[in-house]
Amino acid sequence: MLTWKAADIDKIRAGRKRAREDLIWLAQGPLGYDRVNRRIHGPMTDTLVQFKGLKGEDELSIHDGILEARWNPEERDIAVALAHVEKKKRLIMDPRSWFKTTLNCITHSIQVNLNFPDVGIAIIHANSDAAADIVGNSIKPHYVDNTAFRWLFPEFCTPWNERSGQYSNSGNMSRFTSPARTLKFPMATFNALGANSALASKHYHWIKFTDIVNEKNALSGDQLLKVTNMYVMADNLLVDPRYFIDVEGTCYSFVDTYNEHIIEKEEKLAEKDKEFRIFIRGCFVRKGPQDAKEQFVPDERDWPFLIQCPTHPAEEGKGYGDERCSVCSAPLVPVSRWPEAWSVASLLKKRNADTWIFNCQQLNDPSASGDEGKTFPLAAMMWTPELAIQRIKFRYFSMSVDLAETVTVRADYTAMVVMGWDQAGRGYVVDALQGRWLPADTVD
Repeated sequence: MLTWKAADIDKIRAGRKRAREDLIWLAQGPLGYDRVNRRIHGPMTDTLVQFKGLKGEDELSIHDGILEARWNPEERDIAVALAHVEKKKRLIMDPRSWFKTTLNCITHSIQVNLNFPDVGIAIIHANSDAAADIVGNSIKPHYVDNTAFRWLFPEFCTPWNERSGQYSNSGNMSRFTSPARTLKFPMATFNALGANSALASKHYHWIKFTDIVNEKNALSGDQLLKVTNMYVMADNLLVDPRYFIDVEGTCYSFVDTYNEHIIEKEEKLAEKDKEFRIFIRGCFVRKGPQDAKEQFVPDERDWPFLIQCPTHPAEEGKGYGDERCSVCSAPLVPVSRWPEAWSVASLLKKRNADTWIFNCQQLNDPSASGDEGKTFPLAAMMWTPELAIQRIKFRYFSMSVDLAETVTVRADYTAMVVMGWDQAGRGYVVDALQGRWLPADTVD
């Protein structure tokens, strides 16, 4: 059983305050995620709602080696305390295996609880078992078995069980309520839900979506539509619109929930009407115009990658292409954002294995490689004015139709292309259509 020393009370008070305000410190220290670092993960965590400056009183006293603690926020209602936060929704898109779930779903959810003991949080994954794994095997153990966390926040953790001689392991894999809760609320502190879970009559203060688009539901447009509809339904799961939704994941296609429903819709809205604060980046550094600093917003996916000579970093290229160092003739390569974990060589090996998967999962940009590897590279195409087309003597015309009947994200639309072929066998695209139609409408 853990004991506390009276001499440590100031250290405990300072640690509690820092844990409530500094997400990276909470992850690295009390929660023990030692691979998290501020240089790499700070830009992402800065996008999440911050709690610095929230007022409240920490009641702390130590008697007979037991710390009696209670955090009393000045305002217990999250919506009122965070009314100054303009955008209530976040989209976080980072490469695969860059600790998105660790920092957003686990650490930030715990930090929300430390600031607001009465909160109800939903963790929603495409798969309910995966959501339960986050709640039951990643969040709950900190409240039961994590000594460093308990040393700072004993009132949030499960109590000592004299009969078993260990701390209580209350709750289950899908639901866990922190003992620090003082107000009645029908939902647990942490709740695991899947895309197919029954959602009626459930309401939460904070919803964390994690990997709602995955390798299974990204196989077809119909499956992706179901995911999007489930996500849209989430607005009805909030206690009211003043509360918060965070979405995190990696890209799977141009038309997944992240790209088509969130990013594209946000881009069409006036700034005052935008709902999301969006953070999106890939594993390679991009170079902005006039050396503009990256802000990790969707428009920056149009920026070229910074490519350098590994030996002479001052030797930079113009883009993601076959360029060589003028000093040593070595190929110029992209720059890894996190070389300690992902070397350029390891990333290029992934890219060479499957460019499409790499562009989606590591770059969060399906079109990142430009013309490279494309069957019909744009650089090989020429624009012919309409008047010039009219003067060409075509030998014949052909029409190709892709009815999008295959189960692949690359065939989400029906596409029809009419080609004209001249005497020399050159092809001209004279008409093209793309859309979602029923078979009968396609024939018409």
